[in-house]
Amino acid sequence: MEGKLLKAAEVAKMFQVQESTVYKWVHYGYIPYVKLGSALRFDKDSLLKWVKGKETKGKKQVFD
Repeated sequence: MEGKLLKAAEVAKMFQVQESTVYKWVHYGYIPYVKLGSALRFDKDSLLKWVKGKETKGKKQVFD
């Protein structure tokens, strides 16, 4: 883990979602996080890799 650790509010802003959504993602194990005592933190590099892994390839379309 080499990147900056973010708070849930920063992650919410980064992904343009509500902070409650970030906590739901954590609860369901959907998003990578680090627990430091009672504090949740998110490694920025891990989040970017996670997003890249969620990316889908566009379907090839042939246009006439």
